[in-house]
Amino acid sequence: MWTSHSTTLAGPSGLGGMRKPVPDDQVGVWRAGGYPAGRILCVADGLGSATRASEAASLALGLARQYTTMANFSTSVEEPRNDGALLRYFVEVTGRVQTEFLSQTKASTEYGTTLAIVLVVNRSTLLVRSWGDSLLIVGDSNGETPRMKRLLSPERAETLSGTSTLNSKDPEASRTFIYRGNSFDSVLLSTDGLEFMVHQPSGPDEDFAVTDAARKIVEYVRDQRPHLVDALLAGEDASWQARKRDDCGISVVAWKEPRGARR
Repeated sequence: MWTSHSTTLAGPSGLGGMRKPVPDDQVGVWRAGGYPAGRILCVADGLGSATRASEAASLALGLARQYTTMANFSTSVEEPRNDGALLRYFVEVTGRVQTEFLSQTKASTEYGTTLAIVLVVNRSTLLVRSWGDSLLIVGDSNGETPRMKRLLSPERAETLSGTSTLNSKDPEASRTFIYRGNSFDSVLLSTDGLEFMVHQPSGPDEDFAVTDAARKIVEYVRDQRPHLVDALLAGEDASWQARKRDDCGISVVAWKEPRGARR
């Protein structure tokens, strides 16, 4: 079964030692509409340059929750070998999120925010749609030190130019794909910041080694002790703290074997 947690973590004081009174990061994890076995992970990060960044992130997350909960993914999921139908339906549902966001904000640049939506179908398949800067890490560890694949790298320059945010009308602004893995047991989605927890090994493969902090996040969520995630990143990982100068929102699911089953 999936265990889940989402939280917004504060990095060290930002420019001039001042912190914003309202976080610009919004995160959440919930069940996929019509498909109780599936999970939706979502993160939104309001752009610091946007005057209504916090409102934008909150609206984006709220609309994502509304439309993915109202959806009925079961029909497409249950059709064998029908990835095309599932992806088309996922794009349709997430497209409604952007359409309503543009309608409510009148596509104003004051409401600049990123948004990433991930549908975890099962332990081998997930669907992704993202607008702007986000980070997705999929772990396949079998309960041991995880080897994780980083799928979405931050695109900071592109994000700051405004071409890849949710309030962009450019149909090419979002990235959408299906990911298939070999019985993965964790999925972490971050607004940003978690890139400081991974480093690229000296080799041609695409896998990334993960620091002890990221491994512990998976362990804590899997063991149903999610409150410890906050404490871990807020104070225990000095290297992460030293490099992170902004809030970081994370949503994570980890697979916990049913009682009596072998992990």
